[in-house]
This record gives sequence, C-alpha cells and structure tokens, in this order.
Amino acid sequence: MAEGRFAIYFAPAAGSSLAKAGARWLGRDAQSRMLLAQPQVERLPADRLAAITAAPRDYGFHATLKAPFSLVEDKAVPELHEVTARLAAGRRAFSLSLCVGEISGFLALVPVRTPGARVELEAACVRQLDRFRAPASQGEVEKRRAVGLTARQEALLREWGYPYVLDEFRFHMTLTERLEEPERGRVKLCLQEVFGPILDLPVRIDSISLFEQPDRRSPFAEIARYPLAG
Repeated sequence: MAEGRFAIYFAPAAGSSLAKAGARWLGRDAQSRMLLAQPQVERLPADRLAAITAAPRDYGFHATLKAPFSLVEDKAVPELHEVTARLAAGRRAFSLSLCVGEISGFLALVPVRTPGARVELEAACVRQLDRFRAPASQGEVEKRRAVGLTARQEALLREWGYPYVLDEFRFHMTLTERLEEPERGRVKLCLQEVFGPILDLPVRIDSISLFEQPDRRSPFAEIARYPLAG
C-alpha cells in the first residue's frame, strides 16, 4: 500500500480573508505550502499558541468532506482527479454562516445553522469516492476506537473507514487541539476576536479541494481545486 494519503476538503479560496486568517492562525498555508508567523494574541503566549495548533497545522485550514485515505492499489491518481472533478460539477454551490464553536473539546469554526446542501455534499464525497479508499490498517482503526465511539459510529467506521460521516458528520474547520477549561474558554475569546469581523459575512462553499500527504512525516497540501456548479 502506498505511504501517501489523499483527502477531500473544503478550503476557502487562496487570498480570501478567511483563508488568510485561518492559515495565519495555524502558522501554515496548505495552498502555498509556506510556514507563517502566527498572530500575537493577548492572553495566549506564542509558544502555547504554536503547541495547541500543531496537529491542525499539518492538515491545513479546512473542513473535511472525505477523511484522509490511502489509495487502493487498482486505482490511479488521475482517475481520482477525474471523478472528484465530475462530482463537484454535479453539486450546487451554497453559503454558510460560521461562528467559533466547540466540538468534543476542540475549537473550530462551525455553522450557525445546518443547511441540507452541506449534508448532501459530504454524503456525495463519502459515497462516490469510497471506491478509491484502501481499507484502514488495524492500527488506524484502533486509534479511532480509542477515543470512545457510539454503536452508530462504530458501524460507520467499519463501513466507511471513518466514524464521523453521514448522519454523524458535523462541518467544522479545526483551529486547536483538544483543550481543557478554563484554557478553552480563554482561547475561544481570542478566536472570536481574530475571526469575528471576517465571519460577519456568509462563507461561499463553491469548490472542493483534493489534498495530498506524500508520506506520514509530511503535512497535507492542496493539489487541486474543483468548482461546484452555479
């Protein structure tokens, strides 16, 4: 099995206010592949900001639509590009209003409301691209189980290789690792200051991106972007 992995993400357009704010907060731009100076944030020392963003930094600023997977042996990368482009062309663009929220102790940008188009886009990515996904290793499966899964999440893990899909999916753009209180509350206030002005306007979901991780020691980077219809 190839060492590299692929993933389907939503990533805001390069150069947009949201893309620049997210990349700077994480300290890395997954589209330009550049490391960036993180913002100076009151009440959050620079070394602590670097530490709590280390894991999301490697994945880049994004929302997951199809979780990272190794390519099955009988599929080629050009075919993955082709099918992903066709999938995108068959889905309608839509808008989301986002806010700073919490998911299982992580801080992330999450939708204010849950539009059906978001659910349909994720389900299409999960189902239509699953033929490219090689089965997860036993180690990967056990790592997923270690956090504690419901019976439904366990069933999804077995079927789709990831427990948080379809009816368990929640659109989110991760900004920190899991934090305990009271630190989580303090960092949330910092994030609201950084992202608040940007989130006054809805975010247009008008493309999906193919990301690649060449090997497990390297970070993910965007390698292609496919526009949604309309």
